[in-house]
Amino acid sequence: MTSFIASQITKMSVVPRHILFLVLVILLSNCTTLTAPSKDNPMPKSELRTELEQMRANPVELDRPVVVIDGWLTYGGASVIVRELKDLTGGEEDLFVKYNYPLIFSTLESNARKIVRIVEERWPSDDPEWTTEIDTVGFSMGGLIARVAAESPREGKKPRKRLKVKHMFTISAPHKGTGWWIRWAAIDQMSWAVSLYGGSYRSWLNERLVEADYDLYCYGQGNDWITGNNFEAEGYREIKARGLFLFSHTGSYGNYRHLADIAARLRGEDPIVPEP
Repeated sequence: MTSFIASQITKMSVVPRHILFLVLVILLSNCTTLTAPSKDNPMPKSELRTELEQMRANPVELDRPVVVIDGWLTYGGASVIVRELKDLTGGEEDLFVKYNYPLIFSTLESNARKIVRIVEERWPSDDPEWTTEIDTVGFSMGGLIARVAAESPREGKKPRKRLKVKHMFTISAPHKGTGWWIRWAAIDQMSWAVSLYGGSYRSWLNERLVEADYDLYCYGQGNDWITGNNFEAEGYREIKARGLFLFSHTGSYGNYRHLADIAARLRGEDPIVPEP
C-alpha cells in the first residue's frame, strides 16, 4: 500500500506535489505533541501526563482575559493554543480571544492597534492610557506584536492606548532575530523587523523592555530552523523543550510542555518548569 501511494505521488506534476506538501505541513503543525524531557523542562512524560489530567479534571476561574496572537503566515496556531488552554484551565469561552492577521503587508504597529481595539471593545477601560489588564500568548511573530502593543507607538506614530499585560507568554518568537536561512526573506515590514536589516526595531523593543512591568516567559524548541535559538528576549530566561526534526517551528505551539507550564501559570499554580 505504501509503495502504491509513493508511486502515485511520484507521478504527480510539480504543482500538485507542492500542494500535497503544504497540506501535510498544515496537518502536522496543527497536532499537539509531548516531547521527551530536556534540560530546561525535565519533568518525565508520565508525570507531565498526570499533571495535564489533573488540570483538565479541576477547572479554575481565570483572573484575566487571555489574548492569543498567531504567527506570520500561520493560520491555526492560535486556534490550537486557545483550544488547549481552555481545556487545561476550564476558562470561560468569552475570556479567550484569538487574533490572526493578513498573510503579508501588515505591520507590527497596525496589528498592535487592532489588538488594542479588540480588547477595548470586549473589555472597555476608563483609563485613557491603558486597556483592561490581560494575559497574552504570542506564537512566533505574535510575540513581537504583543510586545509592540504593550508599548507606546514609536516616535511619529499616531497615539493609542497601551495593552496592559500581566503575563506575556511567547512561543518561538524571534526576539533576537530569525534563524540564519530565513534572514534574507524580508518581504514586508514584519519580516524586515526580524531580518538582518531590522536591528533598529529590535533595539527599540529591547530598550522598552527594560521598563516593562509585565512578566515575560520565552518558550522555544530545538531544531527550529526559523527562529533558531533566538526566542529568548534580552535579559529573560529561555524555556526550551525538545523539538521534532521537521516542522519544529510551526508545531511548537502544540507542545504540551509549553502549554502545561503556561496553563499552570494562568491558573495561579506552581509552574511545571522549575524556576531558576
